[in-house]
Amino acid sequence: MSAIFNGLFDTTGPSVISVTDFLICLMSSLALGIILAIICTRKTVASKSFTVTAALIPAIECVVRLTGFEPVSVLTG
Repeated sequence: MSAIFNGLFDTTGPSVISVTDFLICLMSSLALGIILAIICTRKTVASKSFTVTAALIPAIECVVRLTGFEPVSVLTG
């Protein structure tokens, strides 16, 4: 069971991503976010702020994951 999470929590060292790979990931997540926002607002009435948020969340998640942000847990001492 522990073998499932081996790749997720290994922090042996920083990894470097190229600028082109970063931009590809960012643009594809923005495109998917826009598609998601269009689908969500197609049959319902949604505010502009919800639509913008739905479009930007995948791009924000992409940036957070690629920068290697690790939140500090309050519970660990």
